[in-house]
Amino acid sequence: MNKITQIGLITLVSVVLFATACKKNASNNIYNSWTLTDVQMPNLDSVALSQMKAADVVYTFSKDGSYSYNIQGTKGGGTFSINYEGTQITTTEEGQTETLDAQLSETSLTLSKGPEKMMFTVKK
Repeated sequence: MNKITQIGLITLVSVVLFATACKKNASNNIYNSWTLTDVQMPNLDSVALSQMKAADVVYTFSKDGSYSYNIQGTKGGGTFSINYEGTQITTTEEGQTETLDAQLSETSLTLSKGPEKMMFTVKK
């Protein structure tokens, strides 16, 4: 292998390793305050669903593994963990643990369990 080919190969490997190392951890997007924007719960009647959609709901996830919520003045919280890809979140509140599927970006969060979904956007 000639010297130019070796340098090219080393450069290519270095660029690939650098790009892989710099890939952002998707789960870091969770650390924010999120405002509920939509709800899909097929088992709720239309009145209850309308009330949920109209409610002022904010969830806040902190880097220390705690979360809090405020639902129209009712406050609570617990602890949480999220996988590296940001696709699954587990919450624990008052000894009750729940695992939810997640779709997470920098500005939107969808939490779902079966057919039920709650959609959030970053609180501004």
